[in-house]
Amino acid sequence: MIRKVVKAVLAISLIGIVGCITLPLSKEEKYDILLTNKKVPLDQISTMIKAGCKDRDWICTDKEPGKIEALLNNRGHIVRLNILYNADALTFIYISSKNMKEDGSSIHRKYYNWLDNLVSSIQERINKANL
Repeated sequence: MIRKVVKAVLAISLIGIVGCITLPLSKEEKYDILLTNKKVPLDQISTMIKAGCKDRDWICTDKEPGKIEALLNNRGHIVRLNILYNADALTFIYISSKNMKEDGSSIHRKYYNWLDNLVSSIQERINKANL
């Protein structure tokens, strides 16, 4: 009986530790985008970025040509970032977060999952549009 209790406590503790893993925070992530036509107007790229953001429940706000602010609120975990874009690349710049265990040098591991999913969705939208 005691062994079962000890195993259960250890299992719960391990789940708690694994769920809170943080990774080094890179404030800027650059991704090359694949465009078949390098003369695509910025407004078309902006449309594809916003569509990819919407696919992943990010809320977008235009800040200026070539710059979109994106916000994700996932069950109380909030991330804000800027997306800088041109015909060659997307650059994601971390602005702030809430409930993401960010301490200036590390952030909750889910941040990178959400960022990778966002990049994939944006690239999918660009591919579908044959830009």
